[in-house]
Amino acid sequence: MEQKYCMKIYEPWRKKVLEDGIVVMTCSQPVNLLHRHHYFELGYMAKGTARHYLNGDETVMHEGDYFIMDLSAAHAYYGDDACEMVNLLFYPWIIDPTLSGCEHLSQLVSHFLIQYLPKNLSSFSDRIFHDTHRRIRQLIEEIAKELYFRQPGFQAVVRAQMIRLIVEIMRRMGEKQQRSYSRITQDVIAVIERRYASALTLREVAARLGYSPAYLSRRFHADVGQSFIDYLQRFRLEMACHLLTTGKKSVAEIAAMVGYQDVRFFYQLFKRTYQCTPSIYRRNNRIDQKPQG
Repeated sequence: MEQKYCMKIYEPWRKKVLEDGIVVMTCSQPVNLLHRHHYFELGYMAKGTARHYLNGDETVMHEGDYFIMDLSAAHAYYGDDACEMVNLLFYPWIIDPTLSGCEHLSQLVSHFLIQYLPKNLSSFSDRIFHDTHRRIRQLIEEIAKELYFRQPGFQAVVRAQMIRLIVEIMRRMGEKQQRSYSRITQDVIAVIERRYASALTLREVAARLGYSPAYLSRRFHADVGQSFIDYLQRFRLEMACHLLTTGKKSVAEIAAMVGYQDVRFFYQLFKRTYQCTPSIYRRNNRIDQKPQG
């Protein structure tokens, strides 16, 4: 990691994260006591090893390991003399102003500018991952350079690089989790992703794959942590959000496109999930809307 582009722990980084909404900094202190932040944090072990405590769990981090935390999560680490942690601290509004109230990573990655469809990644913010191909490290370095040189348009470049970074992290996490699914569950998810727009039922999928509905339901819930119908509805709604923010079709047309012929039911389900109507969601999150402020 090219540390010359990163701020040091003793520099006024708190002021910078408030001004820019993002900062990349290094910390070579072997001990960093339990603390919380009011912003998201990505921690990357650049050198050495450390015992990391996050939400009460202890993990040993080695060079190339990283974590990403929700707002207000509590963590600490105790490293060896060679320990060097690179921290990327950011507010979600640097991605989009509509994310100013976002508190959880699951909300962030579902946003229309990212549109990653997480498959039961509700607990990904308390895990340690390894940067096998150093891709995460490279993206952090690129962001640090933009913030260091501050050339014209650097905010737009940082925003784009942050989206790339988040998507790359989600891909790595998704690949790791997908490998942990049974083959049966992977087959069910593949059918959902191909046929979600049809009147899909558990019985139909079970018959297609050659299992009983009861057995398939138990295996799917054990792997994913959701029932088949809950997963299907969430997937349909996420596809509806994408269509609402990127196209001009009516709400009724979009409801039908994602598998809901009953528009009233679609409205009720959408409002219960996102606390607003599809029309309001479209108005607040259109991909071609002008930034606020």
